Amino acid sequence: MKNYLLFLTMSVISLTGFAQFGVSGGYVSSTQKYSDGDGSVSFSGIDGFNLGVTYTLDINDTFQLRPEVHFVSVSYDGESMNGLLAPIPVLYGVGDAFTLQFGPTLGLSLEESSEDYTNFALGAVLGVSYAFNDSVYGQLRYLPQLSNSYTGGEDFKVRTNTLSLSIGYNF
Repeated sequence: MKNYLLFLTMSVISLTGFAQFGVSGGYVSSTQKYSDGDGSVSFSGIDGFNLGVTYTLDINDTFQLRPEVHFVSVSYDGESMNGLLAPIPVLYGVGDAFTLQFGPTLGLSLEESSEDYTNFALGAVLGVSYAFNDSVYGQLRYLPQLSNSYTGGEDFKVRTNTLSLSIGYNF
């Protein structure tokens, strides 16, 4: 048992030696799309901000993993909506400063929803980032929702797609 705990402790210490904690924040713009068999309606101009924490883990010289948790607040027609967004992108280094980002993302609305809607969403993250130096980076991301937020019995789909422009700092 002592050897197992020693191995586990050394593994965690070695992993954090190749990882960086950070923070990020920026602008978000969302579009919500409602669709059924007859057509669709979209609402754009749902703008706001995000603030979050990041943990960048070096996998090798080319790939990194950056799990994140963000608080997102958006407003539409004077009504604010809040949620949590947890992207888990893999970063693929293209040159010294550019990375491509791809992976899953999980969303959770902090607002009370009606009976036929879920507060949970599954999506993707696709993006690019540029490192200004070892600590500061900027990123542009597109986060399409893949799951349907409508859970009722009708043939109806509700999805939110988000564009995010943010800046981050690694400690």
